[in-house]
Amino acid sequence: MLSTEVQPSYAPDAQSFVYVSDKVRAGSPRLYRYYFATQTAVPITTAGYAASPQLSMDGRHLAYLNGRKAAVMTLATGHVLNLADTGLDEPARLSPSGTYAVYPAYAPDVDGSQRSHVVIHSLSGHPSYTISSQDGGVIRSPVWGR
Repeated sequence: MLSTEVQPSYAPDAQSFVYVSDKVRAGSPRLYRYYFATQTAVPITTAGYAASPQLSMDGRHLAYLNGRKAAVMTLATGHVLNLADTGLDEPARLSPSGTYAVYPAYAPDVDGSQRSHVVIHSLSGHPSYTISSQDGGVIRSPVWGR
């Protein structure tokens, strides 16, 4: 059976990387972690469709697309924080410090129309922020600078 392995995200300790594969069932991507020392790939337990992984710089968190939701997993516990349905099939992206996640989202405006937002969500109890598109434009693929 042929499979597709894509979207690698390397661990900061250079001992492993996380990637997406549909090797279990075509069209149903899942996340795996490959360890260089043992040359083994281990599935990461998610609730189904998972794509676009990004490991945090400290290796503690994994941001990814969980179905249609931007999500962040604490790797030590497996706890998943589903942030929001982005409406754009886009994952959250982690800040270099690992304390914030940024993702695009749509939300109804006062007049009932959909407005595009970028959400900066705190993972450590600090305030979270939402920045709205002022001209009705679509916000896509926000990332952090380093």
